[in-house]
Amino acid sequence: MKTTKRILFVNQSSGYLMYDLVNSEVFNSFDKVFFKGTSNNKQKELIGKVKVIDTVSYRNSNIFWRFFTWFIASFHLWILIVFKYRKSHIFFTSNPPIAHFIAAVLKLNFSVLVLDVYPDVLTRSGVLSKENFLVSRFQKLNSKIYTHARRIYTLSEGMKKVLVNYVDESKIQVIPLWGDDDNLIKIRKNENEFLKKLGLQDKFILLYSGNMGLTHPIEILDKIAEKIENTAIHILAIGGGPKYKPLNDFAKKNHSKNITVLPWQDRHLLSEIISAADLGVVTSDSRIADISVPSKLFNLLQLHIPILAVGHEDSELNYIVNKFELGKCFNESQLDLIIDYILKCYGDKTFLNQLMDNTKIAVPFFSKINLLSIDIN
Repeated sequence: MKTTKRILFVNQSSGYLMYDLVNSEVFNSFDKVFFKGTSNNKQKELIGKVKVIDTVSYRNSNIFWRFFTWFIASFHLWILIVFKYRKSHIFFTSNPPIAHFIAAVLKLNFSVLVLDVYPDVLTRSGVLSKENFLVSRFQKLNSKIYTHARRIYTLSEGMKKVLVNYVDESKIQVIPLWGDDDNLIKIRKNENEFLKKLGLQDKFILLYSGNMGLTHPIEILDKIAEKIENTAIHILAIGGGPKYKPLNDFAKKNHSKNITVLPWQDRHLLSEIISAADLGVVTSDSRIADISVPSKLFNLLQLHIPILAVGHEDSELNYIVNKFELGKCFNESQLDLIIDYILKCYGDKTFLNQLMDNTKIAVPFFSKINLLSIDIN
């Protein structure tokens, strides 16, 4: 009798992407175990028989808690692997980013899904210096461990180019991101209860929905609000993080004439929130432009929302927007060009509809069907 293989998925902060991965039919021949911390997805459910092991939740409120929760979760995982899952296939992700270190001391059957390229993210964002001993040690461990992995998966060509510094290109496979297609549905503005409550159902909406962290150049929203005089155009910003308060303070000072700022909303409102947009605002920090792809882009595409991107010209965001002609990408200094683009989208319905058609063409390229290319047998 053939013995059923076992696979252990690892992710400390799990959203719809991870749930789609675990649920993928690629792994139907395995007994599945899911090691997870925070679950920021309340609508997805695990399909079939999946054993769930809960660990400490990921906390990113400051550097101490980020590293502390990474270490505790990793230590928890290492104990489980040593005593119970050593002969399983371990499907590591880069959250926690040190979880795969155990493969440096144990001979394991494993793959790694690189969601963020560490330690590069830490050095480029200024958390750690490139000369830091921990960084050089991290880099050496990556090279050693990745060489022995069955496969290294990542989300973009930009990330692949960085990973080539650690492992031979032949071992790296790109699996493009995708939207939450199981839960997102398009809702007409005249049926959108979320918009109606805000009294914005008749406005042309520029939507920013997501993290307002230190690396996100969302100050551009203040500048757009100050520059645009047409009251039919309204900025709706939803999220949280260090830059939430300054943006909210600006909106109050501006008496919310053409900008509304709201904290994080319940996830069940996501379809209404994204459907509210006529233009979706997506930003990318220039320091990590080639190793970070904002996942909000793919949820916007899922509902065929044209894009106003603000990021570096060499960013993966810029590459995708331009390749599929989903909208326009600008750097922060090009305010006048940004305003011209917004006004063109507002005033030229033929142009806007063409962008919407382009998003429909792009969607199949960013689908969870791409998971079917995974082969760990």
